[in-house]
Formats: sequence, structure tokens, C-alpha cells
Amino acid sequence: MLLKKYEVQIIASFLLAVLLTPGCWMTSHDSDFSLPVLDPKPPAFGPYVLELNGSDGTLMYYGARHSMDPDDPQMEDIEHHWDDFKPTTAFLEGGIWPLDESRSAAIRNSGEQGLVRFLADRDGARIRSIDPTPQSQARHLLRRFPPDQIKVYFVLLHTMVMCRSGKQPPSLRYVELILNDFNRIPAFSCSPCNPEEFQRFIAHTFDEMKDWRSISDLYFYQPAKGRFLVRMHQCLSEFRDRHMLKVLSKAVKNGERIFAVVGHSHVAVQEPVLRTMLQ
Repeated sequence: MLLKKYEVQIIASFLLAVLLTPGCWMTSHDSDFSLPVLDPKPPAFGPYVLELNGSDGTLMYYGARHSMDPDDPQMEDIEHHWDDFKPTTAFLEGGIWPLDESRSAAIRNSGEQGLVRFLADRDGARIRSIDPTPQSQARHLLRRFPPDQIKVYFVLLHTMVMCRSGKQPPSLRYVELILNDFNRIPAFSCSPCNPEEFQRFIAHTFDEMKDWRSISDLYFYQPAKGRFLVRMHQCLSEFRDRHMLKVLSKAVKNGERIFAVVGHSHVAVQEPVLRTMLQ
């Protein structure tokens, strides 16, 4: 299977340049504010939209249902909010996505994040990533989970995202690309190192899973199903939420007009803390 440029970026966004310095994952856990705990379940459908004013700036925070369909009414809604709000800076979830030549291509290739990137380029708004760096995400997970589970988590996470986006299930070549990126990092030189070892891990750990290529998102929200996948997903989501809160509040306090689109559940979790931080 030939992977398009944007698909390679999805794979590489977390994996490349991670943990290049031995021992660099020993960091402390943020504890300067607490986040509400939601029931472990798949995110509800969006939109969940907040417009919050700080002392100097304003935030339009759009909680979206991830989609890669140009005809999805949510895309038109995002664009209407953008046009009405007239932001100076856009924050993208998952890194800085590639810029496409048209609105439709941006959505087909990169979903709602591609749309925001397209709109920002059209209107001259700055773009920034709302997520922590790949290095800091890896450091955070390695303090709590063994590297073999982290490798399997990211393969299955990308598989689930592809399934939910209506794409073809990933091939073993896709799995090999992800694992090869991990294998180049000393901390991740353990098994599974190839698709065969990955499939053996799945068969041993998730013996009830009929086909990992069609994995349900319930494996990331129901402990009885997902086991370590659920704990890892919650751990990384909380880490990302804390980072998002800090960068958004700082940008608003700097007087910017911020437009950010993220998954619906992030906005729901962050809202009470964000309101307090912007007071």
C-alpha cells in the first residue's frame, strides 16, 4: 500500500524524533490544577462550542466530531464560526497539518484540522499546534507503561482512527512503518518489532478480538475490553488536556483572538478549568 504524504505525517507525528536523549523521560507530573473526571466512554458527538473572553484576548473553542467528509454539515458550521470570529491565531490538534490547494482536499486529507489550516492560510492567521511535543508525550507514557504496550497502543490507535474516518483498514506494511519508527529509538527496541510479532501480541493479549484491523473505539474506553489501552488513553488524554489549557490561556492573556478545534471530549473536560484560568 502506498501512503500519501498526509498519512505518513499521521504516522510520524508522534513517532519521529522521540527520546533521542537517553534518560530524558524522567519528568515530573503536573499537579498545579485538577481536571474533572468523565466516565470512560467514547466521546459524544459535537459540536461543543465555547466563546470565552479573557482580560485581553478571546477564545473560540470548537469541540468537534472528527470527520473527513467535505459534505459534513459540521464543516460548514466550523467555517461560519471562523468567518464570524475573525481569529488572529489558529491552534491545530495533532501538530501542523499539511496545506492543501482547496477546501475539499483539505478536509478529505486532514479532516477538520485541514479545514482550519486552509482557512488560516486564506485569511493570514498564524497557526500553532495545541498539542505537546511528541518527545514530551513519549516521556510521559514511558514513566507509566512498558514500551511494548506503547508500541501496540499507537498501532491500534491509528487503526481505529482510520476505521472511524472511513478509510481502508491498514495493511501490514502500514504496521511495519509505525514499528520501524519506534525500533530506531533505543527505549523501544523491544518486541514487537515487526508485523508478525505485533499480531502474536494481539492474539495473546486480546484473544477475543476477531480482527484488529476493524478495532472498535470501545477498546480505548471500556477497561474490560481494552485493558492497558484504556489506562494509556486516559493518561495521554489528561496530559494533552493540561498542555492545551496552558497554551490557550497564555495566548488569550497575550491579547490574541484564538480559534481552536479539537475533539469534543477535550472541550467538555477543559471547560470548567479554562473558565477559571481566564477570569
